[in-house]
Amino acid sequence: RVERVMVRPIRVLGTGAFLPGEPVPPERVEEVLGRIPGLAPRFAARAERIGAEVLDRGGVRARHYALDPVTRAQTETNVSMMEKAVRAALSAADVEPGSIDLLITSGPMSDYACPSTSALLQGRLGVESLTEIEIHSNCTGAPKGVQIALDMLRVGRYRRAAVVYSQLSSAFLRAEFFNPAKVGLEHLALRWMMSDGAGAIVL
Repeated sequence: RVERVMVRPIRVLGTGAFLPGEPVPPERVEEVLGRIPGLAPRFAARAERIGAEVLDRGGVRARHYALDPVTRAQTETNVSMMEKAVRAALSAADVEPGSIDLLITSGPMSDYACPSTSALLQGRLGVESLTEIEIHSNCTGAPKGVQIALDMLRVGRYRRAAVVYSQLSSAFLRAEFFNPAKVGLEHLALRWMMSDGAGAIVL
């Protein structure tokens, strides 16, 4: 005999996003991230040609970086971008941070090994008590976080959740972090595809 499990319907209450800095068109990506000095001339010419093709075919009109192109200083952290995205989602949902009892963060890298990004974000949101979970993942971290939130909300374990994903690619794509003698096209490919930002959803 198969028993049916009752699940609660879940609604999207609001979404939000944060993109740091001014929009950067494809032709300025290398300028903002910095050109890698000391590349062999033939390799540099080939890389520039392939990079231009990737940027053109990608269809992305502008990218954003949490990086001051003049001072080379990082202008945001994963947690600061997440906070702005979550607050935008909460505003769109017209609910207060304190109404969230489940907070899920995800992304390919954290600001610190400890404490967790989710705990740091909880502190910035000023929520005294909730369940916070951090997922270490690549781009699939966004749907993974949503799936976990949906499952927990459907069975009634929690009432309201915020899920946020952050990408801070400029932290490792800056020219000063590359060794010209060891750079290959596979390393440069990420510079032509990735950028910074955060997105959030309230369920």
